[in-house]
Amino acid sequence: MQDVLVEGETHVLAALTKGDKLSTGERRTREGELREELELPEDQVVVTSAKTGEGISDLNEAIAGLLGKATE
Repeated sequence: MQDVLVEGETHVLAALTKGDKLSTGERRTREGELREELELPEDQVVVTSAKTGEGISDLNEAIAGLLGKATE
């Protein structure tokens, strides 16, 4: 899947939900594992929690940034 997105120059953003379910250490480890598996740079992976609000503003900023890149 990642190859198809890269070939098509598609911008990708992974929002990892339920960030409040893991400890900080577990969250960092899992985020790194997923980032590596998906072959995404750090700025294209955002951990969020609707329950605590964590990462929501970061996600909004990341979406706005990708939308800006899409129109360039």
